[in-house]
Amino acid sequence: MGKLESEFRLERRKGYVRDGLLLALGVSGAVLFPAVALATFQIIGIANRNKNKYRYQIKTVASRLANRGLVRFKKKGFIELTEAGQQEFHRLEQEMMLRSRVGRWWDKRWRMVIFDIPERYRKIRDKLRATLQSYGFRQLQESVWIFPYDCEDVVTLLKADLGVAGSVLYAIVEKLENDSHLKQEFGLR
Repeated sequence: MGKLESEFRLERRKGYVRDGLLLALGVSGAVLFPAVALATFQIIGIANRNKNKYRYQIKTVASRLANRGLVRFKKKGFIELTEAGQQEFHRLEQEMMLRSRVGRWWDKRWRMVIFDIPERYRKIRDKLRATLQSYGFRQLQESVWIFPYDCEDVVTLLKADLGVAGSVLYAIVEKLENDSHLKQEFGLR
């Protein structure tokens, strides 16, 4: 496994636990730590196998959140959100509501369309570019377009419609270096 893939997998796992803990604290207020947090994770399906591993992860994430000033530890094993933690909870809550309205949840994977259509088929190439742009794709390089959501069916139909199946590739990319400007363009976090 490559360096980028392992970094991404670790980052994604930490994000799930961090966001889950913030959401659990925001919904319930102060919770007995880590027992109630672990029970909440089991209810929403995050921690269902190795409870000790998740108990350790919850403690680690809670310590990091405390260092960032988002939570504070209370007496007798309780943990609660700080003012900054409340703001982060509301941001997560709004993001979840937006995702449910839009119907799309970004799985942190980029969908990439790469094509190499000869010059003699310029009209087809231009039509492909225009169609990708109309669907919301962003041009990454000359013949490389990117989109954050599942669009394999659309790309398959487009390839069949234009008759360019052999010249167009569809890829799912888990990690893309320097993608902060793309996240900003698509309104992702």
